[in-house]
Amino acid sequence: MAKNKAAVVPAGAEFMVRVNDQNVYQLKDKKRAEKMAERLNRIFQDGDRDLDFLTPSVMGKDDKLYYGIICPTVRKNKGRTHFHNPKRKAVDRNMYPPVDWVDSPEPDKQTVVFEFESTDTNVPWVTALVVTNRIRRAIELHFPDASGRRKHPLRCYLLYIPHNQTDAIETVIADKAYCAVYAHPCQGRSGGTHSPKCEELGYRPENISNPFTAYFEDEDEFEILHGCDLTCAITRSNGWYTKYKNHFLRVTNLKNNRSVVVRVTDEAPRGRGVELTYWAWQAIGKPTDRNAVRIELLKS
Repeated sequence: MAKNKAAVVPAGAEFMVRVNDQNVYQLKDKKRAEKMAERLNRIFQDGDRDLDFLTPSVMGKDDKLYYGIICPTVRKNKGRTHFHNPKRKAVDRNMYPPVDWVDSPEPDKQTVVFEFESTDTNVPWVTALVVTNRIRRAIELHFPDASGRRKHPLRCYLLYIPHNQTDAIETVIADKAYCAVYAHPCQGRSGGTHSPKCEELGYRPENISNPFTAYFEDEDEFEILHGCDLTCAITRSNGWYTKYKNHFLRVTNLKNNRSVVVRVTDEAPRGRGVELTYWAWQAIGKPTDRNAVRIELLKS
C-alpha cells in the first residue's frame, strides 16, 4: 500500500493543501482546505482504491452543474470489466461505476475530493483539471493502473490539458448533433462484444474495445478511459476528430439547455456526433440520439 498524505500549511493569509509535500491548491478558507485534505487522506487509506481514477468531474443538482474532483470507488478485486477486443484481458475492478458523490467517514466509501465554488474560478473545468494533475503528480498508486503498461507501474500519469481555456465560444461546431454515452456502468459486465441488456439504456450495450483512450500514439502516455472524467469521443466524420482532438468543447442538451465542458480524448464512430462519458452525460440530463445536443468549441 502506497504511503500518500495530505496536509494543510499556512501560506501568508491563506492556506495551502499539500500532498506528499507538494503544493496542490491554495484557499482563503481554512475549513475548506482542511476538508479537502481530510477527504484525500480518507481515500488514500483505502488500499484497494485505484487512485488513477482521481479525475475532474461534474454533478448536476437543482438545475445547476457543480465541477469538482472525484475518486470513485473503483477498487481492486471488486468486480471485473470486460472488453470488446478479444486480445484485451478483463481487469480485476469495475472501471465504470455509477455516479456517487459521497462524503463519508469510511475510507472505502469516500469519493468526493473537492467542489469548486463560483468565487474560486471562472473556468472550473480547467481549474479542476490543473489541480487534479497536481495531485496525480504527487501520489503513488497502490497498484498498477488498468492499462497493463510496464513502465513506471505505480506512477499516476497526468491528464492532457487543452490550450483553449476560456469560457468564451470560438465557433459553433453543430447546432444539432447526435449524442450518445460511453463508459456506462452497464458496459463491460460480461465477456464478448456486448453486455446484457441495460435497463437505463434499453438495449444491450457494446463493450468498450480497450481500457484507454485513442489519442496518444505513445502507449506509455495514453490515458485510461475514466467514465467519471469530463471527456468525450467525437466522430471522425466532417474531420471533427482530427480538428478538435485535445480541445475543450461545450456540449448542451437542447431539451433543458444544460451544458457541460469536456475534453476530446477519443474517436467516436462515423455519424455518431459526440459520445459523452457517463458522468458528464447524466449531469446534463442524458441527451440521446439525433439532434440532441449543440456542440461548441471554446476560445483559446
